[in-house]
Amino acid sequence: MNKKILMLFGISNIMVFLIANILVSCNKDTGKAQEVAEQFVSAFNKKDKAAIYDLFPSVREFKFLTIKDTVAVKDGINVNYNDADSTFEASLGSDGIQKVILKKLDDGTFAVEDLYNFFTLDSAVLELGLKTGVPLKKISDKEKSYLFDPDEDYIDFLSEQNPSAANANLVRENGNYTWSRNFYYSTVNVTTQIRNDGDQKVDGEDYNIEIDFYNLITGKYLKSVTEPGRTLDPGERADIYSYMPELYKTASDRALRWNCNFKMKKLTRTECLEKYGKFKGDEYAAFVQQSDSFVKQGIKDIPQGKLSLKGKIDKYPIQMDLDINERSVTGTYYYQSQGPDKKLKITGKIGRNNKMRLKEYDVAGKETGRFVGTLIKKNYSGVFETQGKYMNFDLDEAGKDDKKDNEKEK
Repeated sequence: MNKKILMLFGISNIMVFLIANILVSCNKDTGKAQEVAEQFVSAFNKKDKAAIYDLFPSVREFKFLTIKDTVAVKDGINVNYNDADSTFEASLGSDGIQKVILKKLDDGTFAVEDLYNFFTLDSAVLELGLKTGVPLKKISDKEKSYLFDPDEDYIDFLSEQNPSAANANLVRENGNYTWSRNFYYSTVNVTTQIRNDGDQKVDGEDYNIEIDFYNLITGKYLKSVTEPGRTLDPGERADIYSYMPELYKTASDRALRWNCNFKMKKLTRTECLEKYGKFKGDEYAAFVQQSDSFVKQGIKDIPQGKLSLKGKIDKYPIQMDLDINERSVTGTYYYQSQGPDKKLKITGKIGRNNKMRLKEYDVAGKETGRFVGTLIKKNYSGVFETQGKYMNFDLDEAGKDDKKDNEKEK
């Protein structure tokens, strides 16, 4: 037989052998993925939280999602491999509405990566999704939880479209202050006027009014007070009175100014948007288009690598050390009063408009706080929330001497 024919015959056999091995390996992986999917469905229907958390840890962070009573396997579980992201897609029936997405780990085991239509949305959030055109059956449960998170990009986007809805359409109007002094005491009376700018009644029990006072000339923050909300019909106004004798000097210098913030007590920002917002039904499509444009912009305006920041949460000095990789952020921070031995872990990401969200975790891995702010060049400022309390923070890049100290501490 011709040597070339023999060689080609040999190469063909090798290729057939390799393809056969690949197919056998793929079939084995598909079989294992199906087993894990079956285990998860069984645990889900039994409400075995320990098994669910073990197979799909991300479920712990789900918000506004309620577990369904049961998940029905109609025509068996059909598993397909997705080359694009190296995942296995296990469909519960031929319609493909309910799916388990699995990933093969480095140790050869399989873990649940995501789910489709295993959970139902809370009623208010479901209504918001329908009002804004979200294709709820086509997006994953993890994406739904992320999408409607009050601190995430979609709610930011909807808030930009409805700037007053997240505050129940409450707005601040005019304000004034008077001051006087005699031999015995000083007085400063501040009046802040608010109005219900929407077309629905707002219950005073649903919110508080937080007023921050500052010196117009120096820009120095002076004090904050919290006043109870007022029940207001559509278009109705109310005067909020604050007695602030300790600010007499600033008032007499005609330098007293203040900001007014409405803090909802019972409704999240997401729920406020659903109740008080006005939508056309194409908001989700517009958000996706804007997000695609945002991704294409790249990371040229975001500092990369190590970044040390120093500043205060409210009046408490802190040191924060970050490691930024494109839009992902990891790091630690500590209160200077407690020292670097009491560091807290933080992780997060940078989203639209350079908004950086960081979650704080204790030594047990439990989320204990959250930073939501904007990273502009090397300044990070915003609001820190822990145990239901909100405090402003402002951090700047640590100086060279601070960086040296940090290196010594490490």
